Amino acid sequence: MHSFVNYTTAIDIWAVGCILAELLGGKPIFKGRDYVNQLNRIFHCLGTPSEDTLRRVGSPRAQDYIRSVPIKPRMLCFDLAERIRCEATLNHPYLQVWHDPADEPVCESQFDFSFEEKNLMDGMKRLIIEEVQSFRAEVRQ
Repeated sequence: MHSFVNYTTAIDIWAVGCILAELLGGKPIFKGRDYVNQLNRIFHCLGTPSEDTLRRVGSPRAQDYIRSVPIKPRMLCFDLAERIRCEATLNHPYLQVWHDPADEPVCESQFDFSFEEKNLMDGMKRLIIEEVQSFRAEVRQ
């Protein structure tokens, strides 16, 4: 929604947090009529991002819009750089009941999502077949 320049796992942490909140609450946490309304609902809870955070938003149009909304004090962490990391989240007291270091592998390499740029059905089918073949070869070694 903000068009952040670099995708990081901090964005995934945001998604996981939203999913957890929705599971616990039994309803969407930031249900909006459209993306602008949804963004306003997020600002209502998190507060308005700082100017430093806005400079990392890739879209000048998104920056202008965010600057135009009334400033709200921050309650949660809007800035990706300031957000809790995955490993620290797993060690958080709130999740301690489910924390098991023996069952929490860390991915050694970053996922390659370039396949998502394929929008043709045949291209996606080919990529899925290649992925399955690659996985089978890896497992059989």
